[in-house]
Amino acid sequence: MSGARPHQTLSVLLFALSAVFAIGTILLFAASDSLLAALPGSTPPPSNPLEFFVIKAMGIFLLPFAYLLYTAARNPVRYAAVVYAMILILLLAAALNVYGIITGLGAYYPTGYLVTRTIVQLILAAVIFALRPKAGGPLPAP
Repeated sequence: MSGARPHQTLSVLLFALSAVFAIGTILLFAASDSLLAALPGSTPPPSNPLEFFVIKAMGIFLLPFAYLLYTAARNPVRYAAVVYAMILILLLAAALNVYGIITGLGAYYPTGYLVTRTIVQLILAAVIFALRPKAGGPLPAP
């Protein structure tokens, strides 16, 4: 990591995450009831139009976040706040999964799925935290 781009690994990881968010957004926008039922963790499918609308509206929040991750992937030092926001989102999502496991959400989602998702989110948060831009260096040119 001492080459010309010291944060190249972080950039690649953020770009991959932005692609995942963008693909997820497209799937949410174009989703039908049967597609939502087939996605992992989507049991049971939405039962009324309001739930279906709320699930599709999540794409409204995911698309700008995918763009922010893409922008941060191009210059992680300048957009360090986006990197920290991604770490916070991953930690809060993992905490929500643990809460779901404790409160018995296993009736709707397989407990193994929630545990696996929690572990992956925590590992991803730790990797991004380890690769984050450190404070104290020179500021990038505007």
